[in-house]
Amino acid sequence: MSYKTPIKILLSDNSENFKIANFEFRKMTNKEKGSFLGSEHIELNENHTLKSMAIEPLTPYTRGVRTVFSEMDTLKYMACQFIFECEDDSIKDDINNLLMSLRLFQEGEVIAPVSFNVDKHSTHFHYPFFLKEDNIYTLNPNDIPKIENLYEKIKGNKNEKLTMVLDRFSSAIDYKTKINNSFVDLVGILENLVVPDTTELTFKFSLYVSHILNNYCNYPISFKSVDNFYKIRSKFAHEGKYDKIPHQELQGKHRELKNIVRKLIVFFIQNNCEFDAKKILLNDLKIEI
Repeated sequence: MSYKTPIKILLSDNSENFKIANFEFRKMTNKEKGSFLGSEHIELNENHTLKSMAIEPLTPYTRGVRTVFSEMDTLKYMACQFIFECEDDSIKDDINNLLMSLRLFQEGEVIAPVSFNVDKHSTHFHYPFFLKEDNIYTLNPNDIPKIENLYEKIKGNKNEKLTMVLDRFSSAIDYKTKINNSFVDLVGILENLVVPDTTELTFKFSLYVSHILNNYCNYPISFKSVDNFYKIRSKFAHEGKYDKIPHQELQGKHRELKNIVRKLIVFFIQNNCEFDAKKILLNDLKIEI
């Protein structure tokens, strides 16, 4: 069976064809734009948002899309410019694993909410449909081997903690998830990954996370900055709001927190889901807490 998935990403070298794992990526043809997006005549703005289009009659594919997506979501989806193909019958899981690998590797919106079985004219949706990101994902082809490595590890995962963490991450980055709930989920992921028990939780959280980020993830950050993330999370969890800083500044902290979580999840995956933060501190600093 042949599956096709429209996707919106940018390429740093303006390539039109490339491959990630067993997925072939290429520019969409006008005919495919008509079949899968609902318009053969699409013009994008400089920031790659939709500028103009000519709506085509509904097809077996676009009928399902327009039933599920709002008008605004449909317009975002119609800005897809690439398509990737796969003959593998396990398409749903494989595509979800590929999209997760891209989203963990770096920040940026990857739009690929739906795949089509062109033999059966069926539609498969991928959650989350859209992300809470400020910019479109830009892929450097030189990074493809690293993304493929991450994809293979996620695809072969049998660790229940990682499965739970990835599900929680998907919820946290969903564009429909409010920033307070996303903050709670993202800090909760860090707790799941690095804190072995609940005693002296705030101190251990800040110490473990800052030490691993600085020494193993090439991400300089202070103990105080990590501690502040936990304080914001606590305000959201217990009071439902955090009004000590302007909303724009809060959004900046939310963006940084997402990147921290990406770093820690990838570190966890690359260490075969077995790293122990307590042992790392004991080996590196000769302290036990």
